[in-house]
Amino acid sequence: MNVPLSDLALRSTSLPANALTIVYDQSGATATLTAATAALRTGGVASVYAMRGGLDAWNRAFGDDLVVRGDSVWGSFAQVSVSRVSAAPKLDYLDTSTIQGWYTVFVDVRDATAYAAGHLAGAVNVSEAGAANYVSALPRNVAVVIISDDGTASDRVAAGFRGQRSKVWSLLGGMAEWTKQQGSFLVVTSAG
Repeated sequence: MNVPLSDLALRSTSLPANALTIVYDQSGATATLTAATAALRTGGVASVYAMRGGLDAWNRAFGDDLVVRGDSVWGSFAQVSVSRVSAAPKLDYLDTSTIQGWYTVFVDVRDATAYAAGHLAGAVNVSEAGAANYVSALPRNVAVVIISDDGTASDRVAAGFRGQRSKVWSLLGGMAEWTKQQGSFLVVTSAG
């Protein structure tokens, strides 16, 4: 999610405390990354890392792969009830290759109303009909998780990639099963 540094301290308290969080800016400016890390850790987010070299380093290493353009909407986390921690603002770096290896794209194929009501943080809303084209445009080594209401539609989309891509999965049971097992953990609602 794209959050301006000026809003980060206020917004950090709505993030799950145990979620891995990676901060970056365009160039990897130490002062900006230190301030962002301090704001998140002051808000109780424990696992905060800075991307060494920022988006400039990412673009040198991987080009535009996985760079999402356009307006990012900051949603709000629903009923986060994870204990908060407070840690000293230490700047821990991750290299772009490490981050790229962990990168997973979540594609939510539910309708816009269901998506707005609650989706996994960072998920991209794409119609079921458009999901194949969207996933095909992603780099082949990127993991993709398809999400639907109950897993039926996501199973169909994921099945279309059998034999073509090894890292495309359907979220078993969809958002219904996620909510049943995880409650509102990492579920956000769209602002608006």
